[in-house]
Order: sequence, then C-alpha cells, then structure tokens
Amino acid sequence: MATFSVVFAKLNGNIYLGIKHLVMDYVLIKNGKIISDDEVVESDLLIGNNKIVAIGNGLERPEPETPVIDAGGKYLLPGAIDTSISFGELCQVESDIQVRFNQAEVMGGTTAIIETMMPGYSLNATSELINRRNKKFFVVPDYSFHLALQGWEGMTAKDIDYCYSHEGITSFFLQWPLLESYSQAKLDELLQVIAYFDLVIVLEMQQPEIIGYGHPELDVKYKESIDEHLRQFRFIISKIIKYGCRLCLLGLSFKEQLDIIDEFKEYGLITAELVFPYNIGGQDRYEVNEDSIFSGFSLANRLTLIPTDKLWELLHEPHYFLARPLINLSGEGIVKDSQVNNRPDEFFLLKNFLSVVYTAGVVEGNITISEFASIVSGRQSKLFGLYPKKGVLKIGADADIVIWDPDFERNLYCNFPVGMKGESKSIKLHGRPDFVFARGNMVYDGENFTKEGCCGKYLYRSPV
Repeated sequence: MATFSVVFAKLNGNIYLGIKHLVMDYVLIKNGKIISDDEVVESDLLIGNNKIVAIGNGLERPEPETPVIDAGGKYLLPGAIDTSISFGELCQVESDIQVRFNQAEVMGGTTAIIETMMPGYSLNATSELINRRNKKFFVVPDYSFHLALQGWEGMTAKDIDYCYSHEGITSFFLQWPLLESYSQAKLDELLQVIAYFDLVIVLEMQQPEIIGYGHPELDVKYKESIDEHLRQFRFIISKIIKYGCRLCLLGLSFKEQLDIIDEFKEYGLITAELVFPYNIGGQDRYEVNEDSIFSGFSLANRLTLIPTDKLWELLHEPHYFLARPLINLSGEGIVKDSQVNNRPDEFFLLKNFLSVVYTAGVVEGNITISEFASIVSGRQSKLFGLYPKKGVLKIGADADIVIWDPDFERNLYCNFPVGMKGESKSIKLHGRPDFVFARGNMVYDGENFTKEGCCGKYLYRSPV
C-alpha cells in the first residue's frame, strides 16, 4: 500500500497532482511524449518501486490512490548525468551550500553524478574507494567515481581488476601532464589491463601556462608553449590508443585540440566532452577574457575556440556530448541571506544548463529533441557503464525522469557566439523541468524541492 498524500496544484494552466510525501509504490504519468533513442512516442509511463514498470497507451492506476500526473504536451526525458562535478568538496562545506548544490542539480534535471577521486586520506586506492562508497554524501543524485591512476601507493593491475569487478568502477582518470617521476612501465601495465576489461581512460583537458602572460614580446614563447602543449597532447593520445583503451576527454574547447583528435578518428576510441560557450544575461558580447567562462586559461586567446557551427555538427555524432558548467561561474556569484531559487548564485549556470542547451539547440533547430536527451544523458550512460540502468526510459530502468515543459519561457537570455569574429546572439530561454524524479522519488515539482527520502546511492557500473 502506498503511503503519501496528494493535493491538486495549478501550474502553467494545467491541473496536476502534487505529491507531498515521497514514500510511494506507484506514480502514473499520462500522455507524455517519451524520448527514446531516435523516436518520440506519446505514451503513458508507470513508476513502481523506484523503477519504470510499464510503458504503453491507456495504462490504468494499479491502486485507487496511485498519484497521476497529466504530462500532455510535455516531454519525458531520462535524468541528466553530470560526469565531471566535484561534489565531495561541497559535502564538506556549510549545509546551505550543499542545499543550493542539490537544488541546482535537481532543477537542472540531474539524477546521476560522477566525480574524479584523487588520493585522499588513504594512499591505497581500493581502501579509499571502499571508504568513499560507504560514505553518506547527502547528495540527491546517485553518484560514482572516476578513479585516478596516479598518486596512490603501489597501484597495480590487481587493483584495477578489484575496483572494476567488485566496486563497479569503469573509468580511470589520468593526470596530465605525466609526472617524470611516474613509472612509464607501470602506466603501460595499467593501460593494458584497462584495455583488456574495455574500461575508459578519462583525461581532463589542460591548457598551456607561461610566466609573463600579457607581454607582447613573449609571442615566441607563447608559440613554443602552445606547440609543446599540443605535442604532449598528441603523445598522450597515441599512448592510450596504442593499447586499445577507450578515451574520454573532458572540457574540450579549442580547434587545435580537435584537429589532433581527428588524426586518431579512425580508431573509434575517442569520446569528447565539449565546453558549451555560452553565458546567461549581463553581457552584450561573448569574449575570451579574464571575465569570460574561459578565464584562467592563460593562452585561450592564442588558441581558437571551436566555432559554434562546428560544435553543433560534432554533437550530431555519438562520440560527443556537452560539459556541465563549472560552478562559481555565474554572473557576480552573490549569495544573500534572503537567497531564493531564481537568484544568481555560484550554481546559477548549472541549474539553467538544460534550458540553455534546449534553447540554443532544439528551439534554434540545431539538434533534435532526441539528440538533446542523448547529449545530456544517453551518451554518458553508455560510455561510463550506467546503461541501461540510467540514461534511458525503458521498462526496468531506474525511474530517473524529467517531465520537460517545452513552452515555458524564462525571463533570462542566453548569449552565445555565432561565428569566429566575436559576434554574439541573445535568445530568451525556453523550457524547464516541470517535475524531476530520482529513482522514483519526486524531488522537484517545478517550484519546490524535497530532500527527504531521496539521498543518492552509490552506483555500480559495467561496460556496455
């Protein structure tokens, strides 16, 4: 028997059942447009015991008191997956920051997150992983880790085997640049094991640095620094590809890096997370300077941003998806005592990310709604071993569901470049989640967040 109470609520002119308690057996979603691979099917969907238990037309309530949501005219998307968020640090700060982080992820439709796990209190990778897996992080989305290869005491092939076979780790983080003190023979051994199990190497893009940034007389050194950066990049990729490892590049921003990736395209082993060059409000032009979202990349103005048209072209391919915005990149980053959900804070871009991608992508005709769902969820789930538990709406999958209102207009504007000469285009944001379910628990209803009973769980993963 389900335990809950329901009330009627009017949102955007439609009548919904608002679910006030999260402990339930079933929720029936009627008349939604379910996004599945390359098709959109209008159908009903039944949630039961944290899973999707039925999809079809004319589904009835399994119990008289089963809550029903009318999703007519709305899309049903799989929950988004954030593959590069540092949530562990956030769980060690003040509780109000944790709350805002959870709200931002949920408001952005996120139901799963993956963090890079670097060496911490323990120098042993397996013991640290077990400790992190058992720790209560108090994050709403389910979570897992990319396990760093370097920095541990005596990382061995047996450690890789154990972390994959027993702890469900399918992705391993490689620090760049490679430290000279790190044994190349040991790295080669680990890469062979990772390739054997068909696991993924994760490489976060690093940008070249040079002392004396801003002095024109250092142009030659700038060029040498960029050339060395690209040489190292090519070397690392060739080394990983040599052993047949799958490689995921996080935070790809520049055309020069993309040109090197194209040299290895024939192997079909490289996936890249693209940085989406946008901002929300407050700027008339998009520029690469100390105030832009590329601030901190000292040589960004010496490299070439991937053109917008090329970015959309890449996103039609299954080997590319979009990076979530880094935290603390919102406008002014001001947090007030009277903070409310729609005010800018350090998570402002994160909570509006899906609306930005939907507006710039689907509304502007650059991608389809199916590609939208794939870019923010499906491709990540398959690459990192979460499919078919996450990233898809099918019977047996976790009930991580976003009911997406395509017609909702925000009083915010997205600014993004339209070409290589700095021109920018400003578009009013469209679309938002009306409801977000995390493993069958309704954690957001378009206005209110609920955290009781929806603490995220550790995810065991397996290569597809």
